[in-house]
Amino acid sequence: MARAFSKKPPDTPPPDPMPARVDPCLAMLFDKPPKGADWAFEVKWDGYRLAVHIEPNRVRIITRGGYDWTDRFPSIATEARRLNLKTAILD
Repeated sequence: MARAFSKKPPDTPPPDPMPARVDPCLAMLFDKPPKGADWAFEVKWDGYRLAVHIEPNRVRIITRGGYDWTDRFPSIATEARRLNLKTAILD
């Protein structure tokens, strides 16, 4: 009779469920970038803000407003599937 083996230790708790939505961090507008070695900043470009939700059986592309736009970006969804990740949220 075959036996199944798991690579994780037996006391490992199950992973948390994938959240339906994660609010993105929003940029803050300033007149000048901050100074000092402890700061990093980036230019805000106009465009879409999307989060790619990768799950074992599906990929969803969610807008900042919470709309599912997976059908509008099929090539991104296809490439996300090719990453072979179990679960992830890419911002």
